[in-house]
Amino acid sequence: MTVTATDEDRARWAEEEKKRKAEREAQQAREAAEKAAAEAARRQEEEKQAQKEAQFKCASSWDGSIQGIEYAIAAKLRDPDSFQHIETSIGPVQENGTQLFVMKYRARNGFGGLNIGTAIGALRNSDCEILELAV
Repeated sequence: MTVTATDEDRARWAEEEKKRKAEREAQQAREAAEKAAAEAARRQEEEKQAQKEAQFKCASSWDGSIQGIEYAIAAKLRDPDSFQHIETSIGPVQENGTQLFVMKYRARNGFGGLNIGTAIGALRNSDCEILELAV
């Protein structure tokens, strides 16, 4: 026995095929959007990591000090050999490529006692050059 499809059956099948095709296309579009969102999030995370690395580029990974600043401060002291780094705080890289910093240090005064001093200033992040320094 042979069954033949009617025109109505063929029309219904064609309509069902159109629906399945539309669903597949919608699913592909959702997957593409999710992939693009994941890629954008990955790039944003990489950018944040790069900014963080750039922020601490000039600082020592050992104690956070910035060697050029230490030398500049020690040169201004009465007893340069008594310089002791306590801590350094450094701000984010600004749009013009500079960073602000604050360094606490200990050094011997004219009477032989140790004083705690603070130095503030700005440096260029690209080459770690000190632009301003106030001791």
